[in-house]
Amino acid sequence: MSGQRVDAVRNRRRVLEAAFDEHARHGAALGMQDVARRAGVGIGTVYRHFPSRDALIEAIAHPFFERGLLLAQSVREEVAEEDRFAAFARGFARVLADHGVEGHCTWDAPAAEPVRAELRTLISGFVEAGKRKRTLRRDLTAEDAFALLWTIAALVEAADEPIWQRHLDLVLDSLRGKPPRNLLAPAIDRAQWDRFVRSTRGSWAE
Repeated sequence: MSGQRVDAVRNRRRVLEAAFDEHARHGAALGMQDVARRAGVGIGTVYRHFPSRDALIEAIAHPFFERGLLLAQSVREEVAEEDRFAAFARGFARVLADHGVEGHCTWDAPAAEPVRAELRTLISGFVEAGKRKRTLRRDLTAEDAFALLWTIAALVEAADEPIWQRHLDLVLDSLRGKPPRNLLAPAIDRAQWDRFVRSTRGSWAE
């Protein structure tokens, strides 16, 4: 590899690392000039690798897309049919909490389309298997499942883990269509909820 090519690869990596940091601080409102400054490169270098802010955000979110797909494939191979949807939902929330990119990871972006298509097939299969095994209520649809995952993503992004874990436990238990069972996550107390509401009040008003 030529020295020029090595420099280009290194600069691209520096831009991506800087963009990830800026996105963590500012979300989709990150500035290209701020990314260039943090990466220690000129603004022209940023645009040479990523022609728009959307393209840059897609690039930093791509590893998350891949983690989601790998999770679904792993669930399909390793988890019993009746438990696959719940296992994916819990794993999805954990991946979001540990590695997610704020703003639902730009799931409407073109770069996510191949992942969305394969995930749709896998998750639809998880839902149908759960219904067939009677571990999911019979009127649950794939679209219901996707809406549920979307709301989980929003709550994981906004709330501390005790809050989203409790919510996830309640939702998954309600999908069973059977008498309720004891939840894994403890109940949220008033102080925890009030802290959450205060911390998000500004973003809800935007």
